[in-house]
Amino acid sequence: MNSIKLEDVTISEIKLNPKDKSTYSGSITVIANMKNFNVEDTMTIQTSTNNYSIIKETIT
Repeated sequence: MNSIKLEDVTISEIKLNPKDKSTYSGSITVIANMKNFNVEDTMTIQTSTNNYSIIKETIT
């Protein structure tokens, strides 16, 4: 598994649907050069606010 940090990737929308109290399903819309992505790649998004969270999304 390669862990490559990509530059010039913009998250334009995140939609989350709760499955239970700690698990969500959803979708993420990104603006980026798609040559950097492959189907079934996993994208990890870190957000920095008062509450730290990491979102992992598999590209389909």
